[in-house]
Amino acid sequence: CDIVIVAIGSETCTELYKNSPIEMSEDHFIKVNERLETSVDHVLAIGDISKFPLRVFNLDSVNCQHWQIACMSGHQAGRELRIISHW
Repeated sequence: CDIVIVAIGSETCTELYKNSPIEMSEDHFIKVNERLETSVDHVLAIGDISKFPLRVFNLDSVNCQHWQIACMSGHQAGRELRIISHW
């Protein structure tokens, strides 16, 4: 084995967004679209606090707390921010 990942007691912290205009799911995750955009213009959300569409499995809203998803969504967010900055 080259790597072992143990995640025990992981808990998201989204209380900060409860009274904000950012749309949340019923289970307290930040809802994003396929471009990682929230319900607030020019605000993206990635990582364990977000729920996103996973079209490859035909799912409208998933939360996947895995480091590979966090890395990939971080790169995608960077690309999206470059697009937004050209507006």
